[in-house]
Amino acid sequence: MTTSLTARHEDPSATAPGVITPGAPRIGDPLTERERVVLGLLDEKGGLTLREIAAEVYVSRNTLKSQLRSVYRKLGVASRAEAVERARQSDLALPSPRRVPAGAAARRG
Repeated sequence: MTTSLTARHEDPSATAPGVITPGAPRIGDPLTERERVVLGLLDEKGGLTLREIAAEVYVSRNTLKSQLRSVYRKLGVASRAEAVERARQSDLALPSPRRVPAGAAARRG
């Protein structure tokens, strides 16, 4: 019996669908204020790029991508268009897009 060079010897539970890391956001968890701002910017007229949205909220593009993954997971969607549509269907009251420095919500208390 030969072994394929591409065979993987990983723990299958580490990548199995449906496995949730403790503390990870889950479908139905409420969105944070930051996530709601980011979601509102996704729906901005003219379609802002990730780089433009990141600059608008004073975070790196990678931080924004992490925040979007959390939003998508909580909304149970896989794309920007689905997230915007879900927000509209759910009548999520999104904050009006404005410049919100990172950590501003936490500083307000």
